[in-house]
Amino acid sequence: QLSDKDGESTAGASARDRWRGKAEKPMLLRNRPEVLDMISDEHEKFQVDVEMRPSGPSLEDYAKVPVECFGEALLRGMGWAPGAPVGLSNPVVVEPVELK
Repeated sequence: QLSDKDGESTAGASARDRWRGKAEKPMLLRNRPEVLDMISDEHEKFQVDVEMRPSGPSLEDYAKVPVECFGEALLRGMGWAPGAPVGLSNPVVVEPVELK
């Protein structure tokens, strides 16, 4: 039988229940809408989850971002800002090495 650090049984507990109330949740649970916790039927939960998601990008959306800026746009979408370090464990900005 599995137990958490306090010795409480976690058998049958979902990942959401094991992390509820703790500061650091697994990344996949951090942005999970709380309304999904109120739905017990898995099929209905799936339908609500899919309906809450934004529509996919169109070809016009892709055309608005030049290829040269695509990587930067991805990083900005993940919270990066120009001049800031990349990653949680990298405290400084590392200059790229250019090969000649």
